[in-house]
Amino acid sequence: MTTSGSSGTGADSSGFRGEFPSATPTTRRIAEGLSLPACERRRVLDSEGIDLRKLSRLLTQDNGQQSPFLIRRTQQFERRVLSNGMADVIDLARRELDLRIEEVKQSVIDAASIRDAVPGLTPDQVDRQRADRTAAYLRDMLTQPSVAVNLLQKPLIRLRLGGREVLVEQDLMVCAAANETVHLVDIESFAEIDGYLDPEQVGQTMAACAVAVISLRQMATTMGVDPKRISDRMLLVTPSQTGFTPVGRLLNLSHHIARLEVLIDNLDRLCDANGLADELGATGAPGANLPAMPLTPGTDDWAAAERRAWEAISPLATHLTEACMSCPMFRACRREAQTTRSVTVLGTGAAQEAGGVFSVTRSIELANGATPASPAEAGIAAALVRARLATEAAMRTVAVAPANEAESEDVEDEGGAVS
Repeated sequence: MTTSGSSGTGADSSGFRGEFPSATPTTRRIAEGLSLPACERRRVLDSEGIDLRKLSRLLTQDNGQQSPFLIRRTQQFERRVLSNGMADVIDLARRELDLRIEEVKQSVIDAASIRDAVPGLTPDQVDRQRADRTAAYLRDMLTQPSVAVNLLQKPLIRLRLGGREVLVEQDLMVCAAANETVHLVDIESFAEIDGYLDPEQVGQTMAACAVAVISLRQMATTMGVDPKRISDRMLLVTPSQTGFTPVGRLLNLSHHIARLEVLIDNLDRLCDANGLADELGATGAPGANLPAMPLTPGTDDWAAAERRAWEAISPLATHLTEACMSCPMFRACRREAQTTRSVTVLGTGAAQEAGGVFSVTRSIELANGATPASPAEAGIAAALVRARLATEAAMRTVAVAPANEAESEDVEDEGGAVS
């Protein structure tokens, strides 16, 4: 999904972000962040719109760049699908979504078209114009679909999230006058091979599109329109085999929507209008901020910026699990866990069993009989001691078994010699 957007609040985030680069929110990023509700670090970094890929590169010196071939293939496929008046998309929408589109009326709401129409606008003003136009088009789609645009490219939609408004870009929206519903269309470059799509990539795409549906339903509600008019059925357009012929796949987002709505409600309860200020106040690290992004890895400036970045984010608690592997910060957080000998490096199961003990070193000390320093440690200390004793007993059994086998073999040899 080629999504992008910007914060809709205009709030000053320079306190924590400092001069570090920002990144516009995307539906995919929002879906990823919501899937990690226990990670305070991700929640704060997302609330400030910090560029996670650049921050991870600063902390690990790992570029983590996509393959140039993959980027080029994505661009080529999108050009193919969007060419010829999006004839391929219209054909797939009629066939897969069963939409009766009598007359094609389409519009593009990208930043370039806004700047051409109204020169001299700032980026924030451009985004505001795009969001306002998207809202106007959506209102027409929902209230007078027979005369409204029925194919909208690059709409910028509003999402209420964590006590603030963010603007998120979606690929396409399709509206048909026959059933007066709005459907999302998403274009992805991963191929359908012999009727098979990568389930992990499909799952990520569905979660991202579910965020867009929730956003559109929020907008419909504010317009006094039934939010269910935003369909939970979407059209996924991907290339067939290794070529660029587009094929469509109808997907049902209802499960993803229900799950993400719960997570959004939970986030709204955690965050208020002050956003980051409350988050940082809870961590005991007020005033910490990120450095500017240095230019050259391996230099003194890079090392100094890396230290300052770690100082800023270290107080923000993490919750390292298998779900974190899709997060751009995963490599940095994993390295931090390895450096601090966190129990999370042993896997989610071990971390859950460890309870309130967060260090491998401290776990070993408690297993060896150290006095618990807190009720949390007392709760797990006895279990660690029992585990150590059981392990030692098992190791003694394993060590005795080969000795018994060797002794038995010696007896057999002696018996053979006597005979």
